[in-house]
Amino acid sequence: EWYQRRVRAQIRCNFSTSKVMYHFVRKEYQAAINLSISFLSDPENSKCNKPLLCQFHDVLCRSYLELDQAKKALSHCQFLVESCGHNDSDVWMSSAVLHFLLGRIKTAFLHLERCVGMRNTHSNLWLLYASTLAYFHQSCSDKISDISEKLQSCQIHKRFHKSWVKIFKMDIGNCALYKDHIYFFIISSLTNAVRLAHTTYDQHNSKIYSDFSTAWTFEVGEILKGILNSAPNNFSSALDKNYNVIHYQNWEDVTWEEVDFLDSFLKCNLPTKNDVRNLSISSID
Repeated sequence: EWYQRRVRAQIRCNFSTSKVMYHFVRKEYQAAINLSISFLSDPENSKCNKPLLCQFHDVLCRSYLELDQAKKALSHCQFLVESCGHNDSDVWMSSAVLHFLLGRIKTAFLHLERCVGMRNTHSNLWLLYASTLAYFHQSCSDKISDISEKLQSCQIHKRFHKSWVKIFKMDIGNCALYKDHIYFFIISSLTNAVRLAHTTYDQHNSKIYSDFSTAWTFEVGEILKGILNSAPNNFSSALDKNYNVIHYQNWEDVTWEEVDFLDSFLKCNLPTKNDVRNLSISSID
């Protein structure tokens, strides 16, 4: 009898999922929300397996986000983080977006870094991370502000959820988090993005690659080239080390709860102590 109840619940779940997705795909978000809430509020449906329940919470999260109701989306996103965040980088991206929109900048960065860490060979994610770092630290120096303006003109955020447009229009004030080495973090992230773009192209094409990426316009390539060419020469070895960590270390079986993003990908490979003075905010203006 217990097994039969579970099977019936699973059938109802599959049927309801189809109805919900029908409305969501048609951008009938409120209808999708109503059906999802109705399903999840039925105690019988708690017998469905967690992956299927996650589908309803995912629809609720995305629907509320589409309707600019970040607070309502957050609890459903938290369910996804707790249920499948161990192997799904997308839920961390959604959580980062929501926390940015709600002004919880520190948590937003932690969750964005978790997403980048889990997908550390994704060139556009590194470029988005560099752009976000620069935007939220532009008050640190004129140089960071100039880099932020240039990276925003690349509009990499438009390759992701439309809410990033709102994030890059936020009145951020003075909310910098990583003050000491922010310039190096940005340059290192851009270097990872550019080198990964080169590598991805080389793996799928036989001809010589002369620009930065087929996914980026020539103008974007020139902007990135200009920023990287302006970096101090003594960054070179540290940038190489960071890229090698990204590209050659095996991250497949890592337990992400134990990985500190900055320590794993950036801080551990800062330039030598003799060169650290070049990383200070005062020395790059």
